Amino acid sequence: MVDNEKKTSGKMYLNVGYRRGFFVGKTGRTNNRYPEELKMQSAKLVTDRNISYREVARKLGIQIKTQVHVWVKRYLDGKPFEQEAFRKGRPKTKFASVEKEMAYLKAEIEYLKKRYPNLHGE
Repeated sequence: MVDNEKKTSGKMYLNVGYRRGFFVGKTGRTNNRYPEELKMQSAKLVTDRNISYREVARKLGIQIKTQVHVWVKRYLDGKPFEQEAFRKGRPKTKFASVEKEMAYLKAEIEYLKKRYPNLHGE
């Protein structure tokens, strides 16, 4: 019998499936943050010295070569390495009065009715 959770080298492993007699698990990975200088250095190694993504990742201690590919693409496009934070949901809005908030909500309802005409009961 295999436990659902195993403790190995300080990381928690959760089993998420069973295939061909073995549990296929997803590790409790954490997202790594790399400094701006390392990202720039990796992009320049690939573009200027024509070193492969895999080799640059190995030399600089980056776990995934795809991350180097993303940085090179951003470097060539002239975009910043850091992505902007994406907020989900409706933006938080403060209103000066209840009447203004009511007008905003009514306009939002009308917009949604036009956008999705089959969802309301008219």
